[in-house]
Amino acid sequence: MIEELRLKNFRSFRDTTIKLKPFSVFIGPNGCGKSNLISVFEFIGRAVKEDVKAAFSALGGSFFSTRHIKAGVDDPIQIDISYRERGEPPDEEKKIGRLRPRKFTYHISIIDKEGEPVVTDEWLRAKKPSLKIGGAPWFYLKVDEKKGKVASPKGEYEVREDITLDLVRSESYELILGGGRFLKDYPQVQKFNKFITNWYISKFEPGQARYSSKYSKVFRLSSSGDNLVLVIENMKTYHEDILNDVEEVLSDKIPGFLGVKIKESDDGRHFISIKEDSNPEGFPPNAISDGTIRLLGMMLIMRDPNPPDIICIEEPENNLHPHLLEILVDEFRTASKNVQVIVTTHSPYFIDKCRPSEIFIIDKKDGESMISLPHKWMQGKVPALKGRTLGEQWYEGVLGGNP
Repeated sequence: MIEELRLKNFRSFRDTTIKLKPFSVFIGPNGCGKSNLISVFEFIGRAVKEDVKAAFSALGGSFFSTRHIKAGVDDPIQIDISYRERGEPPDEEKKIGRLRPRKFTYHISIIDKEGEPVVTDEWLRAKKPSLKIGGAPWFYLKVDEKKGKVASPKGEYEVREDITLDLVRSESYELILGGGRFLKDYPQVQKFNKFITNWYISKFEPGQARYSSKYSKVFRLSSSGDNLVLVIENMKTYHEDILNDVEEVLSDKIPGFLGVKIKESDDGRHFISIKEDSNPEGFPPNAISDGTIRLLGMMLIMRDPNPPDIICIEEPENNLHPHLLEILVDEFRTASKNVQVIVTTHSPYFIDKCRPSEIFIIDKKDGESMISLPHKWMQGKVPALKGRTLGEQWYEGVLGGNP
């Protein structure tokens, strides 16, 4: 999971370091930078899968529209991701007394030259596996604007400085981490590539989720949810226990809910039908509420048998009754034991179900997004706040993050 994220000159973040949790909930007023934070993950994911130029375009702009408005003429956009695998370290590292897996840091720096984004610095580093403490970090990947090197370990743990590959960027806006076939010979670089390309950024649209997509060939829920029908069919075939658990949870909270059926229309399309006690055969797609479709989609991505490494969702409370938010928070928190979950919200009812340690406050001051941690501020002040829920304290302005 990502332990620390540092952003310099990225949208509204002038120079901000965020220490993320397994389950992180960001709250704040409109325009404070919550969507900008989620867009970081979208940007990095697209840049690795395609290139930096495509990533800027996907955000709807260019280098200059993405760089902070107060940045100097020559100031780059910089992103640092500090990542550590969950669980225990490999046996080879346990032997030298390492208690946790090593932390890897990936860094990119981007400038503009004559209207084109240029990656001036890109590296991936960590301590050598043989070092328990101290010592300079080892660069598994280090490339400047034009060229650099990628170093390979012999096997997985003995770093060999003589096994390197000279690299040259074919385009100024490509990331070497985006890779190619050469990555298979460099397991640590390949591992980080797979980590980033396994992120899930939700842009769920209930209207697109009711019918099957003609083009979807994957069993993970798509960003828009347009393959939800296929995901449900796959669950029924291969993971029926997961779908049964989801249906049981929903039947306890949605009046009359019995289950989910997939039917076929006259034109051959498959669609979602919701069974209720008043209509066991199931209602047609246009009679199913957006909230029911949205909740079903979010629960299925959280319970994906081959889950993403990170899930980002903006305003998951949309279309949902406040009483359903307890289910949602429980799903996110349970999933965060294996998947890092990052959420933004405007709902005090959602916040009521969260723990103070899971909350991050975003405010904007003089055009810069600032992040604070309410659980630190609240220490020693609980008696003064007694009787008010966490959501009420935020709504009343006690915690900050208000207009």
